[in-house]
Amino acid sequence: MKKYAIVNATDLVGQELKEYLGSSGVSSAQIELLATDKEHVGTLTEVAGAAAMVKPFSAEALAEVDVVFLCGILDDLGPAIDALPSTARGILLASEGEGIGRLAVAGVSSDLSSSNLLVSPAPSVVQLALLLAPLVDLGLVRGSATVVQPASRFGADALDELMEQTRKILAFHTPGGGEHFDRQMVFNLLPSEDEGAVERQLQTVLSDRFEPSPEIAVQMVQGGIFHGLSASLLVEFASPRSAEEVTERLAATTRIQLVDDVPPGPVDA
Repeated sequence: MKKYAIVNATDLVGQELKEYLGSSGVSSAQIELLATDKEHVGTLTEVAGAAAMVKPFSAEALAEVDVVFLCGILDDLGPAIDALPSTARGILLASEGEGIGRLAVAGVSSDLSSSNLLVSPAPSVVQLALLLAPLVDLGLVRGSATVVQPASRFGADALDELMEQTRKILAFHTPGGGEHFDRQMVFNLLPSEDEGAVERQLQTVLSDRFEPSPEIAVQMVQGGIFHGLSASLLVEFASPRSAEEVTERLAATTRIQLVDDVPPGPVDA
């Protein structure tokens, strides 16, 4: 029976993982919920339909675990990364962790068994890689993407900040700057500063599988929404391709769901 551990299970990503594993047929006995922050130790929660308590992280807690999900801020995860058993697979869900392990996207990267520590890139990189990879065999040579990011990428504090801005706007008050947003973010779009990192990570993921890999320019925009990424893509092929060919190639992948009527927004997705 495979065992899983979620380090920093109270983090936004950790909570999503907990719910996903529980809904995927994994039993509560197979999942260990851990925290590196003492404030979150002892938190009572639920996993796979059963009550569960978040335990303190320790190297001993990982001794018999097969897969370790590492969530939260990279600076807090050093001891957990160092304690990762050689028999376990670590998945680092902190996009600033490139260089610590192998940057990889399931369904795009090849031979994931070659490293016992995989690093998930920024969510926008995962989104773009899954959209672009099926098109490479059609002769994709270059493209440009615009991605609107949610506040949730900064964590729960950013969601609280956006909610407070929303309350002030609806009460006809001017929201002030906060820790994550130095001006009004709600009902707004602002330039994002992480375009270079996203382009670099995307190039790393694509070049891991494709040679030569397509050249992709990325424009990042911070949106005043809580959850969900939205992207638009302009792609160029070596020879003319029809919309039907592109649609068929995207529809053939298991990680993309096409819609027939009105394209969904973050709420629908």
